[in-house]
Amino acid sequence: MKFLNSKKIFKNNKAQTAIEFILLTTITVSFTLILVRQLKSSQYLSRQISGPWSSLATMMEHGTWAKTSQAKAMNPYMNNRGVTLFGDTE
Repeated sequence: MKFLNSKKIFKNNKAQTAIEFILLTTITVSFTLILVRQLKSSQYLSRQISGPWSSLATMMEHGTWAKTSQAKAMNPYMNNRGVTLFGDTE
């Protein structure tokens, strides 16, 4: 019983805290590296960005959510308008 009441058991708390910190840091870094490698190999982020980007780019260029081939015909700036400075010549 004298051994259980002794304070020698709890004397080295700083070292235990440091070791636990190192272990938790190692586990966190390892998990993060594995996660990043999996995301790079599956190209998850590139699919999440490039998928919606094509329709968003069409909206920015042509002002409609239609496909690019259809949107070009709908854009009023793509119509050939003949404008002269002198007016009609007929």
